Amino acid sequence: MNIETRAVTKIIDVISNCPRLAPQIDYNDKTPFTDGSVDLYSSDSHSKANFLGRVPVQVKGRQAKKTKGKRKAPVKPYPISRINLEGHLRDSGVLYFVVIIDKETGKRKPYYALLNPFRIQRMLAGMKPGQKETSFPLKALPKDSDKIYEIVNVAYKTRDEPKEQVTFNDDLINSVRGIMITTDGSVDFSRPVTLKTGEQDFSVAFTTEAGVQLPVGGHLEIIPETYVKQPVDLTVSSGDIKFERPIRRKVNESTVELELSPGLTLFIEETENGRIARFKIILQSNFGGRFKDLAFLLEVNKSSAYSLNDTKMLLSDGTRDELSELENHFNSLKILNELFKHLNADPYLVEFDDVDDRRINQLTMLHHALVEGNEVSQDFTEPGRVYQPLGPWGLELFCARGKQDNRWVYYDLFDPDLPFQIISSNEAHPEDIRRVTPYEVVEADNLPKILNLSLENVVNAYEKIGADEVTTDIANLMVINFINAADSSEARRDEFLTAAQQLNAWTLGRAPDNPNLSLNRWQIAARKSQLSQEDRDSIRALRRSATRGELENAGLIEAACVILLGDIDEVNFCLDNLTELEEETLRGWPIWTFHEDANLS
Repeated sequence: MNIETRAVTKIIDVISNCPRLAPQIDYNDKTPFTDGSVDLYSSDSHSKANFLGRVPVQVKGRQAKKTKGKRKAPVKPYPISRINLEGHLRDSGVLYFVVIIDKETGKRKPYYALLNPFRIQRMLAGMKPGQKETSFPLKALPKDSDKIYEIVNVAYKTRDEPKEQVTFNDDLINSVRGIMITTDGSVDFSRPVTLKTGEQDFSVAFTTEAGVQLPVGGHLEIIPETYVKQPVDLTVSSGDIKFERPIRRKVNESTVELELSPGLTLFIEETENGRIARFKIILQSNFGGRFKDLAFLLEVNKSSAYSLNDTKMLLSDGTRDELSELENHFNSLKILNELFKHLNADPYLVEFDDVDDRRINQLTMLHHALVEGNEVSQDFTEPGRVYQPLGPWGLELFCARGKQDNRWVYYDLFDPDLPFQIISSNEAHPEDIRRVTPYEVVEADNLPKILNLSLENVVNAYEKIGADEVTTDIANLMVINFINAADSSEARRDEFLTAAQQLNAWTLGRAPDNPNLSLNRWQIAARKSQLSQEDRDSIRALRRSATRGELENAGLIEAACVILLGDIDEVNFCLDNLTELEEETLRGWPIWTFHEDANLS
């Protein structure tokens, strides 16, 4: 019996042991490129109803000398000609079997390689012009019949791969609704894996919304859900410092990563000696984030413990670090944090990159003056407002003479317990003076920048200055300023809208029939995506009143209502009926933003 016959016999014997496979391989096959095929069935019964498909196969035999020593010599790559590769590509690939026959013992060892269309394309693309031959590595054919079936099955699936690469455009990718992956069973999908054409045997097909399956090649990275970052309902705490809903990701079989913040990550590793926890910190440029990260880390290092929900986790001595440098830095941050807390300023808005050493020294002085209550030395000639810049942000303060010579006292301009009142006078009538809130002092354009506004106290500030009609009017103007501030500062949008909502509710309580105040309430709700059907019905009712001429500035009120209802054609109709001055006025109202956005969408 010659080498090729012995090789074919071995492959037939191996495949015949697989209940759902049927070899159709000739011993003296004279057809080009292949020696036969292997049929696949859906069950052990090889009936026509159970027939799935057929895979072309090529069988080769090769003699080899017995290797000396315990370690076997690696199987050499098997050569193949360009013309054979091109023929196999035209035939949608081939399952290649090579049987190594030991010259001395006659023992036959089967190997295989799947030459699917995508792999053949890569092999041909890797050949130089005029190169007639290349080679491919072989894999040992497993003995398990189920694994052999998986190999033949993936070979069958890859026969649908196009003989030329498919070009994917955006429309095609956007139509993908599923991915079908078939492998030879050797891929472990419980951990991240990269499938590479030519290195693993697999088939990947995209399923479009029309139900069409499109085979794809190249590299495919598959990451199990547990290895993908996602928030988890968990509280990680130490002392009074808590991190809610950290981002969880499995790193490997024994390690889980919890991203507590953009700068602080907790790694929990299960070992033979128990659980080990370690922290990784990257100092955030954000002041509030950096301070909280360091406070948590130092507390953990001090107490040798942290908690997952209500479960206390103790650290071994070996997991604690020497953090003296971080502790020194934290102590300097602590002074600044006390200042921000005293001023009710959001530290998460301040970036360290925007605050140089000179500003840090100024903030340290302000801590000495405001938090500790000390008089400080300043180069001032008279009392007045002081604006402390912090990059794009700032603090509004007031400085007055102290009890000691050449010493000064600082006040938070928005402190509800200021020891003095703020008075506004009319230039035309100097005798006409009245009390105002600190919010009237700040220029409207500068309002979004001020960190120490203490907006939760805004209603109380207006309550304090009186309950007359003028107070309602100036409060309404401040509502407009807050809405404009929300539109111009995405970082503080919710903060200003909430303040506008609370102050507008206060003004409505004092003047419930004022249509302008109602329009403010509705446009605030619309900005917060809280405009209800009841609100829309009320807007329509107000519009009808304006249309009937029952309101002052009826044309402006009607146009504002239509803008809130989002009817662009009706808005244009209303604009045509406004005077030039009225349209200019409407364009200056913050409600005009809705019309601009509607035209852009």
